[in-house]
Amino acid sequence: MTGCKMDDGGKLNFKTLYFFCLLVCLSLGNEEKDPKKVCKHVPQKKIDTAFVTVETHGHKNVTVNLNTITTECYTCDLQLTAVVEPHHNTCTVLVDTRWKMKVSISTDNDSFKVLPSCSVNNLSKWFLEGGNYSIIVMIENDKITCEKPVLQNDTVDSNIPIYVAMGAFVGLVLLWWLLKYMYRNHLLRRLQYCLFPDSAAFIDPNEYAEQDLGVPTNTSEEDAVRPRKERLKSLDTFRGFVWIMGTAMAYSFHSQLRRSTPKTKMFWKIFKRSCILFALGLLINSSDGLNPVRMREFRIPGVLQRFAGTYLIVATLHMFFAKPNDPNQYTWWSPIRDITDYWFEWVFNIVLVVVWLALTFGLEVPGCPKGYLGPGGLANDSDGKNVSLCTGGAASYIDRTIFGKGRIYQTPTCKEIYLTTVPHDPEGLLGTLTSCFMCFLGLQAGKILRTFPDWKQRVKRFIIWGIILGVIAVILCKGEKNGGFIPINKNLWSLSFVICLSCFAFFLFAFCYVTIDVYRVWSGAPFYYPGMNAILLYMGHEFFSQPFRTFLGIQPNSHMVYLPINIWDTAVWIILSYYLYYKEIFFSV
Repeated sequence: MTGCKMDDGGKLNFKTLYFFCLLVCLSLGNEEKDPKKVCKHVPQKKIDTAFVTVETHGHKNVTVNLNTITTECYTCDLQLTAVVEPHHNTCTVLVDTRWKMKVSISTDNDSFKVLPSCSVNNLSKWFLEGGNYSIIVMIENDKITCEKPVLQNDTVDSNIPIYVAMGAFVGLVLLWWLLKYMYRNHLLRRLQYCLFPDSAAFIDPNEYAEQDLGVPTNTSEEDAVRPRKERLKSLDTFRGFVWIMGTAMAYSFHSQLRRSTPKTKMFWKIFKRSCILFALGLLINSSDGLNPVRMREFRIPGVLQRFAGTYLIVATLHMFFAKPNDPNQYTWWSPIRDITDYWFEWVFNIVLVVVWLALTFGLEVPGCPKGYLGPGGLANDSDGKNVSLCTGGAASYIDRTIFGKGRIYQTPTCKEIYLTTVPHDPEGLLGTLTSCFMCFLGLQAGKILRTFPDWKQRVKRFIIWGIILGVIAVILCKGEKNGGFIPINKNLWSLSFVICLSCFAFFLFAFCYVTIDVYRVWSGAPFYYPGMNAILLYMGHEFFSQPFRTFLGIQPNSHMVYLPINIWDTAVWIILSYYLYYKEIFFSV
């Protein structure tokens, strides 16, 4: 036999067949290795990273693998990061310094045994930013041993910019307090007189008398006995969360009912405000830096859209049960009348929670286990099922079904750690149910403020609610960071998340209320001024901050650059909010 007959009439000799089979075998032997993992050059330095160099010594014909994963990647297996080939004895990679890294060394050669010194327990480390680390791998006889990562250079603490910023902030606060103290006690005038004696001629001699005696007013006795409308500065100081939107809602409805506003007019106001918030949210989504957004990729959900839907549901329900007065003030159940007077609202919001639980844990998501609440990607399911395409579980599935994959958020925060490929929107439809419950808990705080006039009764109830919600949150998550019956997950707005956040909201609001409105030891500054124009500042930041950086070509490559940029960005909007407050310019929706 001298050849093999082929379909096209040609002949294939044995020598050609041999080389063909050899090429096939080589290709099959290399297909499991990702060519991107083979070291070719030293990577470029990035922020929040460190260099790790693997050096092999000893046997020249053994390939070793560097496997890494961050500890933040919950239930994830080690991932192949780099391959040190036999003809190269070094390999340098970048590792994340924000979290502790799990590190191990392995080999595909069954003739060599990898000792425990190369395992995760020995090589894992929290690397320092900017550090150059080396891992020595010894290949002797039939064994592979490793030395712990060794730092080869001096590093600078990446938190130094934060320390400097905090010190500067504390210094400015102390200077501000000192200047206010000197001004109130006329020390600035005396200092001016001591330094510049000629300036005494410009001092009004009646100024001190007016400050000490006060300026007479024409307040009548009728005005003196008229009750003042309560304005809580702590509400404006605390603005920005869904929870406080519910708290402010109690005051808004109370004032409308006192004016005998018809229900139809109240609902029209609720509906109009919800539509405006939703439209503003869509307007924000229409801007992507300096680049226009294509309509087939236009994101529909968003932060303000979540506010709009939550406000529409909670406010409409409360409109039917809000009371202009306190009819059960002297009943035996008066200590809990802030709950009993609104029992139907409680039933309705508990139904919302039940619906969220039913959809989250009962909805069939194709290819995914029921009740999955994880990030997918590299994460593993407890039952060993493939959940790489199950990001967000039922919440993400509902959004993809209704809006489409292209019209929801494409880069969820879990993508950086878990390498997820499925889009997930943190402001999706299912999370609106739990955000309504959170807004309702904030409304409960507002009912406490409207029902009980004594500040001690108010604060006592805030603390009780905070404790109750905290205990429930701990039970739901079993006190674990990632585990529990319902993990605390902001991207899903899970039930444990909204209850935990509401717990802290009650405690924090109690602190703000006592320090700002009761004892008045704090004015609420600087948070009070942005709170007076919260929507305007949010819109301005979303529209101008990132596009301005893109226009200037600002690409921060270190914390020494990144932190001042963010501080300046925040300071600009706070200064603007103070100017608007000074000019009595307030934008409301």
